[in-house]
Amino acid sequence: MAIKKLVKMKKNFLILLIASMAFLQLMAQPSQTQVKTDFLKNGVTGVEGITIDKEWYKDHYLWKASFRTVLPVKPEDVDGATGVTMVRHMAAYYECTGSICKKTWSGLTHSEYKSIDLPVPANDTLAKMLRAKMMTEPSELVVSMQSKLSFDSIKADEPKIDWVNPKKLQFFAKIYYKERISTPETGVYESLLLVTLERADIKSPFRFSKAKQYFEKTIELARIKNNVGTTKAEPPATIQSNAPVTGAWKPGDKVMVEENGKWYPSTVLYVRNKEWYIHNDAFESKYDMWVEASRIKNK
Repeated sequence: MAIKKLVKMKKNFLILLIASMAFLQLMAQPSQTQVKTDFLKNGVTGVEGITIDKEWYKDHYLWKASFRTVLPVKPEDVDGATGVTMVRHMAAYYECTGSICKKTWSGLTHSEYKSIDLPVPANDTLAKMLRAKMMTEPSELVVSMQSKLSFDSIKADEPKIDWVNPKKLQFFAKIYYKERISTPETGVYESLLLVTLERADIKSPFRFSKAKQYFEKTIELARIKNNVGTTKAEPPATIQSNAPVTGAWKPGDKVMVEENGKWYPSTVLYVRNKEWYIHNDAFESKYDMWVEASRIKNK
């Protein structure tokens, strides 16, 4: 009986020991103090926004710490701007054994400058820059041009400027355009753009770099008439002496556009790669369309 009792006690002790180790393994995780100690060095003045989550890696769990480190930036590193700080978004992985956690890997996800206090372009300047891009290269502003019919306006009203660095800034703008939804329907849309401007140095003017299109909102839906009627005008018999060079038409040029084998007086509104958005002078603007060079000739 004594031997059986001893074996049972040993068995219970082993079960308790395994359970305790499993509990310690489950409860052990790196503390925020440990994360700060590991990264509050090499010029770092602050470790902020620490979050710690558990992640499965191969056959065991690791702890992932996400946080931001703050470092002062020398003026010579940012074109002479003073008071600038760099915020680095970091991630670090910890492996815990018992109550001891050891950092196994860390890396930078992205970084950004803060506290940049430099002059920014006026709202009118931003809007003018975007309108010029909309008129000449609208494909630089939106994801797909396939079903776009016209670009009506673009707005940068009191944009919030975010500095990427002293030579690059970003802001949000809204663009409004008409798009074909199906054969009989068109829609007017408002779409949000994240615009990036860049410059060669802090004394140079900003230039358009790129735009990223975000969500779009429907403003209006309309149906296109299938029967356009017979009110189109016949082309004039003479050609103006100051007609543009074939294939080099620009917004505002008066041209002739072919439709169903006939040529009609029209006006060029927008230009994109090897296509011209034209308005038939005898019809409403809802019938404006993109055409290729083979359907245009000098007036």
